[in-house]
Amino acid sequence: MSALFGKFFKKRREKSRAVMQLSRLDTLRYVVEKGCSVARFGDGEMHFALHGLRRGFEGIHFQRPDPLLALQLRKILDESIEGLLVCYNNHFMQEDYHRVVLDYERNPRKEYSEYLSLRRERDTGVLERKRQRRVYRRQFETVQKSTTWGLFGDSTLFAIGFFVEEYCADRMLEVCDLYRKLIERRKILIVAPERPVLGDSFRRLHKQGLIRSAERVDFISIPEADCFQNYEDILKRIKSFQNIDTVFIQAGPTATVMAAELAGCHGITAYDVGTWNVSLQKAAKVHGINF
Repeated sequence: MSALFGKFFKKRREKSRAVMQLSRLDTLRYVVEKGCSVARFGDGEMHFALHGLRRGFEGIHFQRPDPLLALQLRKILDESIEGLLVCYNNHFMQEDYHRVVLDYERNPRKEYSEYLSLRRERDTGVLERKRQRRVYRRQFETVQKSTTWGLFGDSTLFAIGFFVEEYCADRMLEVCDLYRKLIERRKILIVAPERPVLGDSFRRLHKQGLIRSAERVDFISIPEADCFQNYEDILKRIKSFQNIDTVFIQAGPTATVMAAELAGCHGITAYDVGTWNVSLQKAAKVHGINF
């Protein structure tokens, strides 16, 4: 393992329990304006960070247990890193019900408690997440006791289906424009599987012309699961590329750790993007645009 816990975890700020939480759109704006890297903590990452060292921990469906992964995730939650924005389930911990615009939905198999007609008939689904909200709240309170971060972004910034307020205000193209700014005129490296769990791969989107505003696009193919067992090899391959502006990583909890390391140790802008491929694909279909 590289110097993840050496170089950028040496200095520790005075602990702060007051953590400001950005909205989804403000998170995206912040990332574009500040040019910072992104490490997202969704359900799987939080599960690893808080429970990964316990006896009997079974991992998650696309990443088997690994104590070092758990330790690194918790370190990233606890100790701030220059040039990085950590993102959490900010919105999900505040509400019991969450609306999803179905035209942009990444997983149409979800069961909705009801359907709404916001701009047209039954265009929005409602997810009931009462139990999950309590879990997210408890997790956040646990992190507050030890973190040195003063700001958390929202982990769903790359999931366009959750931008319901923007949809209602007919401002989805604003979200798309912010997405495009993460790509345009950059020399980008996409680290992702050839067969992602959801949607077409980033490589296929590029071949289809959906990703075209970048100055250059290169790819590294990685496994669909258990990427952390290949961490050093993936990192070595990333570092072998010259003159790269930005790295997009789709690798579950491994992407969270790798984005933090690239930002903190190597000065490389990196985004832990999750299923952003689906958001780009859906947006391109709905609006007839490319990125």
